[in-house]
Amino acid sequence: MRPEVVKIVEVERELRSKNPDNPYLWSWTPDDVGLDAFKIQRLLREGLIVRTIYGKYRLADFDTYDKQLKELQKPSNHTGDENPDVKRVREMLNLVLGYDDVKRILLRSINAVGHHILFVGPPATAKSLLLMALDGLQNAYKFFGESTTKAGLKELLVQYDIRYLIIDEIEKMKPEDLTILLNAMESQKIIVTQHGKRIEKDLKLNVYAAANRFDLIEKRLPELKSRFMVFKFKEYTAEELRRVYIHLLKMQEGFNDDLASFTADELIKHGFRDPRDARKIAKIAKTKEEIHDVIVTYKKYNGTL
Repeated sequence: MRPEVVKIVEVERELRSKNPDNPYLWSWTPDDVGLDAFKIQRLLREGLIVRTIYGKYRLADFDTYDKQLKELQKPSNHTGDENPDVKRVREMLNLVLGYDDVKRILLRSINAVGHHILFVGPPATAKSLLLMALDGLQNAYKFFGESTTKAGLKELLVQYDIRYLIIDEIEKMKPEDLTILLNAMESQKIIVTQHGKRIEKDLKLNVYAAANRFDLIEKRLPELKSRFMVFKFKEYTAEELRRVYIHLLKMQEGFNDDLASFTADELIKHGFRDPRDARKIAKIAKTKEEIHDVIVTYKKYNGTL
């Protein structure tokens, strides 16, 4: 779970607790959760939050995120035994076409302690889908490298009992947080000073990360590369991307062969190269006419294309 989502859940939880019978008072402002307009817009695009009234917002699925955060905040006893969520991770990995050898290593890594994996490659490759498969692990914490939080990584590791740290775009992390990450991965400890006392917390931490350009990390902190098992992915060819789209739409969105093939061809024809876009479109379009309309409109107003 990303730091900004944690903050939103905590704020909304408090609002709901104070006003259990008045849903109108469950909404919050960007200032309440410490987020700027850019991050709010990104959360809206991802469907994590919804706009309510008077410039306020709410989580689209508070109950799910509240449950995840409560699990994350529970003290846990890490024994190295198989995580009960491994079955779910296997199911999610089935959504990733190919890379069966990498999937096997990833599943073995989950039950290890202090094992770290980095996926490197251009945008819209298998690396993001592989990270997505780990989202639901108990005591997992996910964030984007550019948004560690103002407090920083050290405070996150102290505050929460994190077993799996999932970082997308790790190359965008702040240098001070990269140094803390390096030490935590190596020593499996985090040291802080509270009220004048030195406190040492033992960790049982696995780090799973993705980077578009690892050369940026090597320039800032070259030692970090040796802490990871690194897998490098090439950009999908057009035919590979088509198979990925079809596989994802059939497995996760329930499309039949004809509709999945049509959607894949439309996405490629209009220049989309991110499998996550296929899911966004499939959520709101269920016929060929709707799919064509959404894709054309999305391209027209999507400044990244």
